[in-house]
Amino acid sequence: YLSHNQLTGPVPKSLGNLNFTVLDFSRNQLSGDLSFIFGSNKTIQIVDFSRNMFDFDLSNVGFPASLTSVDRHNNKIFGSLPAGLTALNFQYLDVSNNGL
Repeated sequence: YLSHNQLTGPVPKSLGNLNFTVLDFSRNQLSGDLSFIFGSNKTIQIVDFSRNMFDFDLSNVGFPASLTSVDRHNNKIFGSLPAGLTALNFQYLDVSNNGL
């Protein structure tokens, strides 16, 4: 949980080598591509990246089957929602106020 701080810049890519269950970067000033956090081999369940400045194409991001909650509202994410999202069992999904 790193929310509600004044973190800036890109998230270190080395975090993509780790496997989280919950990841909360919300309400910071983080930027860049965060797609490396996801992948079909991950076990992440809950992610909140809302209210940052993340800027990447969501179209080709692969999501793990374990994902149940995604909050990415108020960023600069573009592209389209991947078709693979329809196979997931979401309890919460918010991608509002982006460039999708």
